[in-house]
Amino acid sequence: MLAPQRFLQRHKEAWVHLLANKQQLFTVWDLHHTLRHLARLASGDEGHAGSGKTPDGGAAGESEGMYSLFEDIPADRDCAAARIPARHCECAPVRDT
Repeated sequence: MLAPQRFLQRHKEAWVHLLANKQQLFTVWDLHHTLRHLARLASGDEGHAGSGKTPDGGAAGESEGMYSLFEDIPADRDCAAARIPARHCECAPVRDT
């Protein structure tokens, strides 16, 4: 992933999390939170998007358990925690049919 040098200088912690999260389980909902987080960072708001909060910092609800890739995603996150249905989970061993 490439990022402008100015972003790297201004948001070092976000960049560190993004690099660390490339090996973590994430969903399109996490990507959505990441894009919202990026928009807030661009506007000067340094708030957090994930950790069970809505992207605007509100109470947990529909976004509970979703994360911005600019924040720490738990290493032990599984499909259930990421709200991935079992039939779509790639974490389970593959069975021959």
